[in-house]
Amino acid sequence: MKAIFQKYGLVKIHKNRNSRDGIFHWTSAGFNRWLTNPVLCGHTAYLQRITTSKGKRKRNKPEDWQIIYDTHPEHRLITDAEAAEIQQILLFNSKTGHFSFNQHPNNPVCYREYAYQTGLVFCAECGSKCITKSAKHQQGMYYYFACRYAGMGCGNKKSTRKSTIENALINILVQRSQTLANQLDEQPTREQEKSEKLKQLESRLEALEKILGFDPDLEKLKQKIRLQIAEEINPFLCDSILNKSTEEIIRAGNHLAIWHTLSPDEKVKIYHQIVHQITIRNAEVEEVILKI
Repeated sequence: MKAIFQKYGLVKIHKNRNSRDGIFHWTSAGFNRWLTNPVLCGHTAYLQRITTSKGKRKRNKPEDWQIIYDTHPEHRLITDAEAAEIQQILLFNSKTGHFSFNQHPNNPVCYREYAYQTGLVFCAECGSKCITKSAKHQQGMYYYFACRYAGMGCGNKKSTRKSTIENALINILVQRSQTLANQLDEQPTREQEKSEKLKQLESRLEALEKILGFDPDLEKLKQKIRLQIAEEINPFLCDSILNKSTEEIIRAGNHLAIWHTLSPDEKVKIYHQIVHQITIRNAEVEEVILKI
């Protein structure tokens, strides 16, 4: 809502709401209702509001609306695919809250780095949904997930870094991708199709990965090479990935660099489409359950 208000000049003020006001009054809930109205897709929806037994009017559940499709297709503002993506975004946002959003208005990325993990991480011991935590160290900020009942009946007291969760998830995805490729006898073909540039980049990255210890400059160099590799082979650079099945997405992600170079926004779109649940115990990832 803040971004929409800033871009189009819409503001919320405390004034009488009447037709003479030069201000467009819109709440977040009202904007969401407008954004999900089938009329924007060229359809007409009836029974959006119903009368209760006490004679009061209230908003009906969207699944109970009577929708007549393509009543005015020439006036549609968004496609059905865009409407489906909007529904997916709103559903994700309702589960995560404001803390998952990037707070810098000049940054084109909407979500924070590990926003996609919200709602996916559970305690391996008691089964409860984990909560997010952060701590400041000399090297910077670290972000964790922890059991909400740690010390209150649950023995899973050690928090797990979000970076650890991401690395474990990516490793599982690469392994599953390669397994699927082998099942379809695709792996030899993929290797033969590698360009010389790709082979050189992969060899250089492999050598850097073997260097022990943490060096910020080294990490930046590895990230740069991963990006170069992704530009060579990354099938996720196209929005069509959202129309693919879970198996097709996992099969496409057959290299570590592909997953490491996804933006926070891309991770929110892709990971929630293919990951069912991640369980953690004692600062480690115990299991990654995919939707396949």
